[in-house]
Amino acid sequence: MATLIEVQELTKTYFTRIFSNLSLSVNEGEALAIRGDNGSGKSTLLKILAGITKPTHGTVKCMNPDTMIGYVPENFPYNIRFTAEQYLYHMGRIRGFSGSTLQNRISSLLYQFHLGDQRTNAIGTFSKGMKQKVGMMQALLEESDVLLLDEPLSGLDLDARNDLESILYRLKSDGLTILFTCHDKKLLNNIADRVIVLGNQRIQSEYVPAKKSRFHVKIEADTNDQNLDFLDEIDGIISKKQTGNGDLLLMDVERSASDRLLLTLIQHGISIQSLRREDEK
Repeated sequence: MATLIEVQELTKTYFTRIFSNLSLSVNEGEALAIRGDNGSGKSTLLKILAGITKPTHGTVKCMNPDTMIGYVPENFPYNIRFTAEQYLYHMGRIRGFSGSTLQNRISSLLYQFHLGDQRTNAIGTFSKGMKQKVGMMQALLEESDVLLLDEPLSGLDLDARNDLESILYRLKSDGLTILFTCHDKKLLNNIADRVIVLGNQRIQSEYVPAKKSRFHVKIEADTNDQNLDFLDEIDGIISKKQTGNGDLLLMDVERSASDRLLLTLIQHGISIQSLRREDEK
């Protein structure tokens, strides 16, 4: 992989030293996870990479000067009175997008993040998971090359976590470079190509998480508005999403679970009209 970002001897001090002489490389197209205890500097490192906070010493160099970086904090801003569409339009206009180009980009993102039917709803009525999606969409308005996420699954329920994980997996498959802080082992194992652990003002360790062979599956089926919670009982279903009128299922599945998935759907009387597998790249 080509190096996209080079961090050299990074030091950050507030009232106390956060980390010292920290160096690392971020490769193009990889998902890099950052772990560590509270106060170890995970969020500070992301803010420095995003250009929000300056280091005390050291450098952050993008090998391509045109690299676009999008940043999503852990918590969405309070008291936003816009609808989802209004907020994204407002953020895009601040960045200099023209109206027609911006509207097309917003429509595409709302579809990708499964919020098309919520575009005119007030963000204040959204769940935390939905707000997290809006935060990610604003970070991707400029079709960023790098996405920085601070604890993207924090405070989300199981369905929201599975949905967001599936979205991150597809973004990664499309070639987006992703850096995220995380404590969730499932997300680390399913998304991260590499994990660094911060502690004692430095990188304490680095490892490659064990991955299970998996694929993304699209199933067109007549579900007759059935509740699909029974799929959660299948070991190996990583995430699932029912879209439209219930006739399209999107799932990330371990290869070992593929036969059990199809058999279980048939046993529950679901008529499968077509099946498409998109193997992991």
